[in-house]
Amino acid sequence: MNSNNMNNDGINFSTFDTSTYHSKFYVAPIKALCSERYEDWKNKFTIHGLKCIEITGDNEVTDYVSLISSYQLIITTPEKWDSLTKKYKEFKYQIYTVKLFLIDEVHLINDGIRGAILETVVSRMKIIPKISKVNDFTLRFVAVSATVTNIEDIAKWLTNDQNCPAHYLQSTEDERPVKLQKIVLGYNCKTNNFKFDFGLTYKLKPLIRQYSNGRPTLIFCSTRKSVEFTCSILVKEVTISLSVDKQSYINELSKEINNNKIKEMFKFGIGCHHSGMSIQERSVVERLFRIGCLNILIATSTLAMAVNLPAYLVIIKSTEYYSFNCYKEYNECQVLQMVGRAGRPQLDSSATAIIMTKISMKSRYEEILMGNQFMESHLHKYLIEHMNAEIFLGTIYNVKDAMDWIRSTFLYVRACKSPQNYGMIKTLNVQEVENRLQNLCIAEIKELARTGLINFIDGNNEIISKPECEIMAKYSISYATMNNFMQLKGTENLNDMIQLLSHSKEFEYIKLRRTEKGILNILNKNKLPGADVLRFPIEEGINTRETKINCLLQATLGTLKITDSSLAQDANKIILISTRLTKALREIMFQGRKFEIARVACILAKCVTTKLWEQSKFVSKLIPRVGQVLSQDFVLNGKTTLKSIRDTDPRDLERFLKRQPPFGNHIHNFIRQIPMYKVRTTFDEFSELVTVTLILIDHDNISSNALFQTVSVLVGDSENRLLKVQQIRNEQFLEQRGVINMTTPLQNNFFSDKLNYEITICVISDYWGIDIEIKFKPSNHEEHVKESMSKDNCNDESPLKNVLSPPPKKKRTSKVVKQGNKNKTQLNIKKYLHNITSKDQDPKVMNKPRVEEDINTDVKRWANESSVATRRITGEMFKTKTYFQNSGQSNEYFKFDKDDSNNYFCYDELKNDDVFGDLFVPEDNNHVISKAFDSAIEKCCFRESELFLIYDIQLLELFTKNCAYKLI
Repeated sequence: MNSNNMNNDGINFSTFDTSTYHSKFYVAPIKALCSERYEDWKNKFTIHGLKCIEITGDNEVTDYVSLISSYQLIITTPEKWDSLTKKYKEFKYQIYTVKLFLIDEVHLINDGIRGAILETVVSRMKIIPKISKVNDFTLRFVAVSATVTNIEDIAKWLTNDQNCPAHYLQSTEDERPVKLQKIVLGYNCKTNNFKFDFGLTYKLKPLIRQYSNGRPTLIFCSTRKSVEFTCSILVKEVTISLSVDKQSYINELSKEINNNKIKEMFKFGIGCHHSGMSIQERSVVERLFRIGCLNILIATSTLAMAVNLPAYLVIIKSTEYYSFNCYKEYNECQVLQMVGRAGRPQLDSSATAIIMTKISMKSRYEEILMGNQFMESHLHKYLIEHMNAEIFLGTIYNVKDAMDWIRSTFLYVRACKSPQNYGMIKTLNVQEVENRLQNLCIAEIKELARTGLINFIDGNNEIISKPECEIMAKYSISYATMNNFMQLKGTENLNDMIQLLSHSKEFEYIKLRRTEKGILNILNKNKLPGADVLRFPIEEGINTRETKINCLLQATLGTLKITDSSLAQDANKIILISTRLTKALREIMFQGRKFEIARVACILAKCVTTKLWEQSKFVSKLIPRVGQVLSQDFVLNGKTTLKSIRDTDPRDLERFLKRQPPFGNHIHNFIRQIPMYKVRTTFDEFSELVTVTLILIDHDNISSNALFQTVSVLVGDSENRLLKVQQIRNEQFLEQRGVINMTTPLQNNFFSDKLNYEITICVISDYWGIDIEIKFKPSNHEEHVKESMSKDNCNDESPLKNVLSPPPKKKRTSKVVKQGNKNKTQLNIKKYLHNITSKDQDPKVMNKPRVEEDINTDVKRWANESSVATRRITGEMFKTKTYFQNSGQSNEYFKFDKDDSNNYFCYDELKNDDVFGDLFVPEDNNHVISKAFDSAIEKCCFRESELFLIYDIQLLELFTKNCAYKLI
């Protein structure tokens, strides 16, 4: 059972029944290891009739039940299998078909929250057959690990019979396929932790020389700054000769990244790897190190858990890391994971692992490397969350069931053997330990009942699950977060909900770095003219983890540009976690009785899912193949709603998006497949019923991808009462021929004496910005009808009227006087040709055959003259000195005051304008359109029958005579 790694041949699955109805599961702690096993096994076991599939957090699948039923070998992580088995009612049959459960790196059980999840998953697989009373159900466990000292405890845990432990095989160091030399070096620490880590950097050079033998070296650092500093020192101190082939390959892959510092390190055979780098940059570094082009890789400790990159020499530089405002020592699992990267079975017969630590901690790490520390359970630290899940699954119905479940855990095995490690007296016997564990279970059950997640009848110890219990289990919500959600009053607005979300325990691993505060505070309150700001600015500024989370969440929803790659990755993590939290929050609010907060929660969940505010101008980002750049083009051309895009001719869409046909038709076809709804509602004063009829328009043509999407129907009143709520999947409409009816009673006619009493019907899609809202008074007996994308339903007003947003930014206008109506108006030539390149600088023209250049010499000369004239004009317009550099890059041809920077149109913006856009003809025509441009200027200046008087008439003449346009 104790092995360095699974044999390349794996397990001989041909000895097992390979029937479609029998499944084998392989569970590994990291996705990279799952991917390796999948690539190795998917072809190897096909000849044995085993179809293989990898299911991790990277997979986006809506129907796992049918998917798993089609495969016999499932590769997954503990977290993913925990999530799937919490849907036990759906997976009941599939769980019964599991015959073999493989656990790789079982020492993960010693790793805090992840160890508790692994322990719970295995215990669940053990106990499910018992509670379901399935006859002839057998499940085999095979667990492997590089180092487990108390292997007999693991063996005892994996069996259902405590008196008959599982068989195990314990190997020695001599049996390792790669002999590993383990070294722990202790150093005196006479200063703070930061300077100690700083000093260790200068001790790396002799270690690399002595132990690397010129082979790949992997150095683990505790922080990103330490990685960068270590790289800067080793680049100066270590000389690595690279062959011509390696240098050529480095040069080729370097083209895929833009970070010059990283490229410069590559020249010295050194690379770095940390979370501040982009995914593309990290991928290039991993590939170069894996093929041997980089001799030294410096990385943060998280690399050991994320990517399997073996090396001949592994060095752990300092064993402390900064977490939650203090320094902590690496736990045993982290150390073993990093040390486990030493050794390349296919290439080396030996390897070396070195730990650099304080002299006071040397003995601890020597014991870890010798395997003298026992694996311990951490389930008791997260017991309340896992007990809640088992109560929902039906594993626990009373205290007796709770104790049966506890006895199936590794916690029970270790607590009976070493109770002193779990807050008990060392001399307790087994029965006394069980009594203590039972008291612990009862305390957690009562806490769940106090929060309102379950009902607990103390007299007969009966436990009854409530809908909130299911929500917490289904979305894997921590108890602390769930407790906060359950305490909401029902009057919170969108800003309050975002603040609540940012305080969730699930974000505890998001750190606020000192260097990030400046960037985040600019996002929070950007005072630059015309800059986008957060919808709800954070008054106290960004100085805590919670405010950072709030800022990045709002920045993502507002499509603000996050330039720092590390912050961009944090923002992605925040959105990923928030998606799960907001869906849970929505379902919790649907269980309550408050209308406004249910509507806010519903809208917030959609905002996070789509990464857009509910009234965002960038709704076009929801269309496939439309990213930030094209979405900006939609906004510049006034296409800020799905309706306005739908109503635009496809050719016009292609023109301002600069795309070829049939791109516009694809957009139209996609919008036609978006679910559209019609709502009819009436109130019958005799039956006192509000009747709502929801119609899915053109339900026969709905996209198959939209069938699993849902729409929420909320009925509330002006008293903030939630009268009815229902979530409907689009596929349900097909069963009802596109029409679903529902009724809501208004009992006792309590509204008769309230003149301002209103009923509100909200239909909110979980993804699309096609919400419908109808308000009416019960005294109005007419039928009220609204439809998605109808004219009366497409407005810019958000339904969240109680939410205050920043006032709209004031647009600066050009110095133009309007005759007729004396108001100032902005001329449509602002930002004119800001970064235009001349004709001979255009890559499209440069790549053309030489003969074509000669034919169009005049056109090229006119274009050059136009470019120069434009630069001169724009300089004269602001009385500034003109700087013109004739280079192939963007030209900074003039300087002006920053307050005037928004008074220009760039070339692309001008081309997309409704007046000037028609002047840009296909490149084949090669015409200079001076007359047409003169006409356009006149048309622009007299737009909407308003006459503009430009201060400098001579300037306009110069402008129209010299501006020969570069043709498309």
